[in-house]
Amino acid sequence: IPDSATASLINVRTAELHTVTPGGALPQPDHCDCGSCVTIDVMLSRPGVDFTGGQLQLPVPGEKPEVPVFEQGDALVFPSHKYHCVQPVQTGQRQVLVMEL
Repeated sequence: IPDSATASLINVRTAELHTVTPGGALPQPDHCDCGSCVTIDVMLSRPGVDFTGGQLQLPVPGEKPEVPVFEQGDALVFPSHKYHCVQPVQTGQRQVLVMEL
C-alpha cells in the first residue's frame, strides 16, 4: 500500500467510454497511450453476444500478436507504452471503459 505522498502522485489522466460499431477499429499496430503510465481497459459488452470481431491485439515485433481473453467484466492492465490495436467490429456494439493513469 503506497503512503499518502506516493498515492497523491497517481492520477487518472483520462477515462473514456469507447463505443465501437461495425467497421470501427483501432487499426494502427503501433498505437500506444503516450503520456500515461498504465492503461486499464474494462470490457463492458459480451463478446460474441453483443458484438463480433473487435479483438484487442498486443503486437509483438517479429511474432504473432497476443490476443488476450477479454470477456465482459474483465480488466486488462498494461503499460501505456505497450503497442495495442483493435480489429474491426463486425456486428453489434463493443463498449470498453478505458482509463489511463
